[in-house]
Amino acid sequence: MKKRKTYYQILHVQQDAPLEVIRSSYRTMMQKLKMHPDLGGDEENAAMINQAYAVLANPSTRAEYDTSLEMVVQQTESEPFTDQQAKKKSYYAKQNDQAIDTTNICAFCKSTHNLGDKVLPESLCSICNSTLYPAVKQAYENCGQRIISRIDKQWPVTFSLNWPEIETYTGQTQDVSLNGMQILCNIALDVGQIIKIDSNSLDAVARVVNLREDFNSTGKQWRIGLEFLTLQFHSAHGTFVRLDI
Repeated sequence: MKKRKTYYQILHVQQDAPLEVIRSSYRTMMQKLKMHPDLGGDEENAAMINQAYAVLANPSTRAEYDTSLEMVVQQTESEPFTDQQAKKKSYYAKQNDQAIDTTNICAFCKSTHNLGDKVLPESLCSICNSTLYPAVKQAYENCGQRIISRIDKQWPVTFSLNWPEIETYTGQTQDVSLNGMQILCNIALDVGQIIKIDSNSLDAVARVVNLREDFNSTGKQWRIGLEFLTLQFHSAHGTFVRLDI
């Protein structure tokens, strides 16, 4: 039997997500991902998203909802490791050993775009809106190196998993180069997993190459090492420009 999604899962945020993250995810789903009925979205699905947002955007109703989830969360955490989870980890481990050809395929949703060598730094996938420009090309361009030198090494990012059922999470970069980045977040990803990254500084599709536990004043987090597959900087005329998410 398929488990019913929580309001947090419907909005693709973690249970401890601040209000601004919940609001940003809601707006992204309704506008950028065109889930609003006026933009062609399904009315039933939009109603579910609106209901989830109405509950989570109000501190009082959110607190009541969180209380109702406590028993369910405790039961879920006590469940044994399933065969399906084992197969998922095996799939990502195998994927990590394979090269991903981004010439005519979106690295995130795997749809074809047929741009080939004509793909531009600003080219985006028409299906999932991921950047298509190969990271290896950025690595050989002087403009990319100049932009990297201007970027702070720590800033917030949003990353998405599992197209087309996108799960969105937040993290903070710890280091960045033209080849990849390291982020600190509250969830453990699988080595070989492909994720979509959105931030004020750059957008990318990346592959998880390593991870380790990290303990600090806020508790346990995960330090994730990522290899860029495609990469797009937010820049104009060679000058780094910060944009609001």
